[in-house]
Amino acid sequence: IQPAFMLVFAQAIDDFAAPSGPGLSSDLLPVIGVVAVASGAIALAQAALVKYVSASMCTRLRVRYVRALLSQDLAWYDSQGGTGKLVSRAATDIDVVQDGVTSVGLIVTMATTGVGGLVVGFVLQWQLALLLLAAAPVLMAIGCFFGKFLARTAREGQSAYGDADALATEALSAIRVVFAFGGEAREATDYAAAVEKGAQLVRQGTARFSVGLGVSMTIIFVVQAGALYYGTTLIAGGASDSPGNVFVAFMSVITACFGLGNASVPVRAVTTACGVAAHVYETVERTPTIPAVGSETGAVEPLDGTVTFDQVHFTYPSRPSVPVLRGISFTVGRGKALALIGESGCGKSTVASLLQRLYDVPDGDAGEVRVGGMPIKDVPIDRLRLSVSTVRQEPALFARSIRANIALGAPPGTSPTDDEIEEVARNALAHDFIAALPDGYDTVLGEGSATQVSGGQKQRIAIARALLRRPSILILDEATSALDSASERIVQDAINRVRTLGITTVTIAHRLSTIVDSDEILVFAAGQIVERGSHSSLLSADGEYARLYRKQKTAELAVSGTPATEAPPSHGNRQPRVRRKKRRAVSRGRQRARSPAPPASSDVEAGQVTSSKDPCSGVGDDDLSTLGAMLRVARWVPPAWRSSLVLGLVATTGEFVMMVLNTMFVVYLLYDMFALLDPATADGAQDQVVVHVLALGAVGISRGVLMGIRTSLIGRAASALHASVRARMFDATLRKPQAFFDERENGIGSLVARF
Repeated sequence: IQPAFMLVFAQAIDDFAAPSGPGLSSDLLPVIGVVAVASGAIALAQAALVKYVSASMCTRLRVRYVRALLSQDLAWYDSQGGTGKLVSRAATDIDVVQDGVTSVGLIVTMATTGVGGLVVGFVLQWQLALLLLAAAPVLMAIGCFFGKFLARTAREGQSAYGDADALATEALSAIRVVFAFGGEAREATDYAAAVEKGAQLVRQGTARFSVGLGVSMTIIFVVQAGALYYGTTLIAGGASDSPGNVFVAFMSVITACFGLGNASVPVRAVTTACGVAAHVYETVERTPTIPAVGSETGAVEPLDGTVTFDQVHFTYPSRPSVPVLRGISFTVGRGKALALIGESGCGKSTVASLLQRLYDVPDGDAGEVRVGGMPIKDVPIDRLRLSVSTVRQEPALFARSIRANIALGAPPGTSPTDDEIEEVARNALAHDFIAALPDGYDTVLGEGSATQVSGGQKQRIAIARALLRRPSILILDEATSALDSASERIVQDAINRVRTLGITTVTIAHRLSTIVDSDEILVFAAGQIVERGSHSSLLSADGEYARLYRKQKTAELAVSGTPATEAPPSHGNRQPRVRRKKRRAVSRGRQRARSPAPPASSDVEAGQVTSSKDPCSGVGDDDLSTLGAMLRVARWVPPAWRSSLVLGLVATTGEFVMMVLNTMFVVYLLYDMFALLDPATADGAQDQVVVHVLALGAVGISRGVLMGIRTSLIGRAASALHASVRARMFDATLRKPQAFFDERENGIGSLVARF
């Protein structure tokens, strides 16, 4: 459509310059109308289709990415340094990829416009088109040179923002601990520092981009002035008698050059998207060492519940120099109860991880794990997952109903009935308290904390969920160690009832009073089994187990003054290991950053940086006009960067003035071409051409320089504003009461996505 419009435009100019008098030919009017309508329709269709395609592609990519995340083995997660970056890629990086895909459509449009413009230019006035085209190699070289830097800084910037998201995710997931230790200021400071690191990288990329843009546009504007001067010489020398052809040839090639120059913006978006997509596709295309989904079809039968560890040696891939298990061997028969005890770090939980095949024992002489008489690596993963269930110290209950939480334990592809859910709840001694809740099984639990039920009730829901798939092996990883005595007794009764169902139980215990009825107890020390036997035989042996047992009894006496059959109550429902980890998270920076959090504005202090609909948004939808909101946000630009914003706006104004002057002098030169065709005005027109060309060149240089300055200054201020708003939002979020985080719409993922 663009070439057709240019040809019609050339004819229209010649009609205005006709000796018979200015005016459009009657034949041109319907042609102009058809071209205009067709151009608009095609542009609308192009924009809609590109948007649809980009949204569809990135929706599929996001699904593939999340599916890939859920398919990775645990060793891979250990190497990622936290889940914050992974969540950030799913939430924000794929949005960047979508912008890049949309920009591909713009690049195609600009490329076709450029090719069409060059074709029209060469057809109408090839000498002029050839002169203008001489600038193209220079522009392409500049684009390639600066594009390399843009891709690198884009990757580094997104990685830095991913670190910030990881900090936010860690802090919000432990928000109670943050509040308990007064760690809000430290967390806000760490987050602000991580965001500022990303902003610095963005500023570096913006500076390089602005230099490339300024140089490119200056070259285009200078070539524009030279080409118009050459066009006037063609008319003055008689090589052309059509100002329309000369001017449209000039405009066509200039449009092509501007298309190439303006393509730097979508090219930058595509380059950024490529840098970000590299991380996303690295995960999507990774094949996990342990498959997440098996290949069996049809009904899958559980294993018989026999477990054997045969001379197993193991080190975690993330710590290959630290041996965790040193040649352990044991066998537990079907329906038997095995207990693992020992000091922290002795390898108990590693046994549970290997039994679930979260990690693999290395091939060679590192031993073998067998389940149901089969090497665990030969057991289809679907069958293993169906056969082994686990209940951890701090069970993960999701922000959905109790019924839905229990139903998560059903085998894949099945939907449990209400009777089946109620049956496993009764077996876990959970039915009575669930039925007593106002909404019963439809009671919705809060994200992460399950605030509407106690710690013991959470454990019984988790046990019910584990029983729903009728496993042959149940792993209890310190399932009662974080509960008070009353809750522990109830949960222990539920566990004892499970043992009567013929399920093999592997219990990792801290309180020895919970394992006295186990068929066999293994005592671990430094990754080895140092003792084994029943409770009574180990006490009689007066070894490590007896020492630990007496130590706990002494501690109970010191706390209560009387011996207890139950372990002393813990403080709350938080597991000790997680509590220690989270305490380190909130105290991180005590040595390296003792400065207070970045000062919040009065709006933040007053709690006005929230609205009822979006507690972390800057302003409510109905609070301010668009202009008022823009002015309010502009005040959040850090003082050190406000001068950049002001100067950037001044440069923008100057660029607009130069654009008006550029258009004005181009029109003057068109009039000069008309005058050159008339012998009576040709001599005077020659003098005017020189003046107008020099003025156009000066304006072009000024416009190109101002464009580069504007891009740099506004970009620097924008990156600072971005970092400032993110830091303020995070700081304001940490000042919210606990009830805010218990609301369903304020889940961790949702809050981090808003940041």
